[in-house]
Amino acid sequence: MPGKMLLNVWPGRWDLASIDPACLAAVMFLQLTCSDEFTIVECTNPDSSPNGQLPYLVYENQTIASLFSIVHFVTSLKSREQIPILAEEQRCSATERAQRTAWTSHVETHLGNLVACSFYSINSNWSKVTNVALCQMLSVPYRYYVPRRLRESVRPRLEAEGLWWSTDEEPVDEKPDPSISAKLEMAKPKLTFSKAFEREKALAKCRTVLDLYSQLLGENTYFFTMLSVLDLIFAAHILLLTRPPFPERSLHQVLDSYPTLSAHAGRILSTIPTPPTQPRTESASFWQLLAPKPRQESAPVEKDNKMEPKLPGLDVDQRRWVWVTMAVAAVTYIAAKSVTITFRVPASAT
Repeated sequence: MPGKMLLNVWPGRWDLASIDPACLAAVMFLQLTCSDEFTIVECTNPDSSPNGQLPYLVYENQTIASLFSIVHFVTSLKSREQIPILAEEQRCSATERAQRTAWTSHVETHLGNLVACSFYSINSNWSKVTNVALCQMLSVPYRYYVPRRLRESVRPRLEAEGLWWSTDEEPVDEKPDPSISAKLEMAKPKLTFSKAFEREKALAKCRTVLDLYSQLLGENTYFFTMLSVLDLIFAAHILLLTRPPFPERSLHQVLDSYPTLSAHAGRILSTIPTPPTQPRTESASFWQLLAPKPRQESAPVEKDNKMEPKLPGLDVDQRRWVWVTMAVAAVTYIAAKSVTITFRVPASAT
């Protein structure tokens, strides 16, 4: 191929190429099919993707979004006979392809919910691992509010599935209102029971999901006769359930009772070639992700910035942040020092 493909993915942690299952599966697929022909671009701006989600692939003048579109695009460029994972897909009958598609969708939905539960739902996991990782990826000021928005974006889905739960205490005010202290004490047993019920319900759902995959895999090396995209997607989810150092290990302990599934994920990871040399990092912005979309107009309106002070190396938004910060600091200083500003009117003006 004349040029390298650029695969834009969420950054990686815990010796994994990405913290997102779809992104991790995309990296593994490209490493198996064209390891020398693509470069990883670590991206924290999903809005740069055509569909608003990562991963997406850029090749020459084409941009391909979503994992399955990337798989289809790369498959169209490569000789299927030379790559086992593509040859296996080619040999499948229409019925087998439909079955694989259905199972792949099942994995993305149900295992995806378990990964989201482990990352975002459990307070200790969120505060000590997920939030820390996201803050390390993001620049100021985005790290102060973007992680919480990401967490809230998955909450409705997890609540609908009964997977929004916590095994530790919610943070409380150090000095609660004395008038409600007695009511809080009376409510504690009910809250504890409610949390325990939520936890057990989530773990039961986890066992139900893993039972299905354990039966499908059996004692086989792969889910079907040879390595397939389904194996990659499944392994990506299992690795993100087991690799992060979460303090709350309930879901991990359930997974430990299915050793064949964990062994399958480890086996898949061991077959992946070494990733491309040092991934190129994209310095992404969350302005487009969090700010309202600009309205489409027939012609852009140029803004006159002649009166706005210039700061070298900063764009317009960043300069505004600097001046706002300076103004707030000045007001705070005046208030702290109790500085009095006196305006005098010349005698001739009275």
